[in-house]
Amino acid sequence: MVNITDILTAPANVEWCEAKVARYAVTPLISEFGNTISNSIYCVGAGIGFHRIRQLNLPWPFTYTEAIMMIVGLGSMLFHGSELFIGDMFDEIPMSF
Repeated sequence: MVNITDILTAPANVEWCEAKVARYAVTPLISEFGNTISNSIYCVGAGIGFHRIRQLNLPWPFTYTEAIMMIVGLGSMLFHGSELFIGDMFDEIPMSF
């Protein structure tokens, strides 16, 4: 039987260069600080996009695109901040769509 805790706490298979040389260098809460913070731009961009969609009453494909961008940004922040496999999946899989 699969334990959900094992899935949520499994480490990622990918390790970026920042994790090799400066893991938890800025704060003990975030593994790759620069990558984590820089991915917040996806969330800012998606928020602006959602606002414009409401203003201009755009069709659903625009909402879908912004939602995917928001998921990628949050997943990438989770991945680089915690180095968890679940964050890697939330980062990579939405980019495929």
